[in-house]
Amino acid sequence: MDQTPQHLLHEAGITCDQLAELIATENAALEARDIQAIADGLKRKTKLAYQLEKTLHGIKTNKDAVLADARSAEQIRRLQQEMDHFQAISRKNMLMLKAAHQTRADFLMLVRDTLEQQRPKPDTYNQTGSMNAPTDTGTTLVKRSV
Repeated sequence: MDQTPQHLLHEAGITCDQLAELIATENAALEARDIQAIADGLKRKTKLAYQLEKTLHGIKTNKDAVLADARSAEQIRRLQQEMDHFQAISRKNMLMLKAAHQTRADFLMLVRDTLEQQRPKPDTYNQTGSMNAPTDTGTTLVKRSV
């Protein structure tokens, strides 16, 4: 791989844009509740994130050469803008993923509570042979913490 400052900055910018575009697509899929589209993009998202991390590490490792190259100044400014956009869209993605996770957890708790209420209670008899009122046995079908 070419390790020149221009190439590293250019590669980081392209990868950052691709990752931001993929996350924007994932955000749209989250809004549409299209779980399959999210799952389909996960492998590419992981690959792009690794590639961006590796390229940024290369820039950091060659920091002196990048800063010494007069042609890099514009690319650095452009990369900073791309990274700012990427971070903003990533924050939105994180909030949407948290909301989706919480919604799913709330739904599971609702189902658990409904099943718990509908579960038949055991009939028992007391010492005199009369039927006791049904009691909760304390058995749960689903754990409360998700």
